[in-house]
Amino acid sequence: MTTPSLETLAYYSCSGDHSAPGEFSSCLDGLPRDTGLLTATLQHTLIHVLETWRYGAQIPAERRGEVEIGDARGILARAFDLDSRPLTEPRPPGRRVVTTCHDYAVLLCAILRYQGRPARPRAGFARYLNQTMWVDHWLCEVWSPESARWHRVDAQLDSVQRAGYAISFDPNDVPTEDYRTGAEAWLSCRMGHLAAEQFGFLRWRGWGYLRHVLLRDAFALTKHEGLSWVAMGIPLADEAQVTERDRRLLDELAQAACGLESAPVARLCEQIKVTGRPPDVLPWSLADVT
Repeated sequence: MTTPSLETLAYYSCSGDHSAPGEFSSCLDGLPRDTGLLTATLQHTLIHVLETWRYGAQIPAERRGEVEIGDARGILARAFDLDSRPLTEPRPPGRRVVTTCHDYAVLLCAILRYQGRPARPRAGFARYLNQTMWVDHWLCEVWSPESARWHRVDAQLDSVQRAGYAISFDPNDVPTEDYRTGAEAWLSCRMGHLAAEQFGFLRWRGWGYLRHVLLRDAFALTKHEGLSWVAMGIPLADEAQVTERDRRLLDELAQAACGLESAPVARLCEQIKVTGRPPDVLPWSLADVT
């Protein structure tokens, strides 16, 4: 079988805790089904905390805490606090919710699932945001029944950022050579195809960072799309405390996350929550982006 089961597609068509719009569900009714039009809506609703300068937006320091919201309901609540008009009405940069790439992925996923379409945020690494490394980055996968595959959508990349990063590909179908999920990145480095030091964010990189993003990626596949600077109840450990058995479990987790079905990933994530192995690591903190 080369496509996910109907059970897996149904699973990713339903909201989780982070992707549920809550009382704002009716506000999504008038949104388009075309993915490109949806991402344009998000780009006029959200603004990345590290990209505000591109839009000339003067964001007060106290608003930078909006990056901690992290779930679709909370993001929508803040969006309507800032501007009560329908989401189809573009907001000026100063009245957009201050976010990170995580929130673009989660909110797009929330809208797609509300429309009954299979979608899932992925934690991973993009090579189109930095010329010298693969950068920690979230995007959203949406299932295409026409092409029978997951399309990777970078909802953050509007025309301003595409020009700034000299991006020529369609951000509604990011090429596989330009983005690796946490699972794919881990396996690529374990097999020696790429070096762990090529992956990270700002000054943090290496095996610990790969472990962190792999765990985030796998848990996102079980609808727990945690913010990158928040521990998920798993013990934390530096690389010296990670055993070879831990690494084999991470290999198994990565292989499951690269597979077709959701159930094997859910089983392994539950095992990790119960046993606390392998441990996570928090390479950086919220202060590094605010």
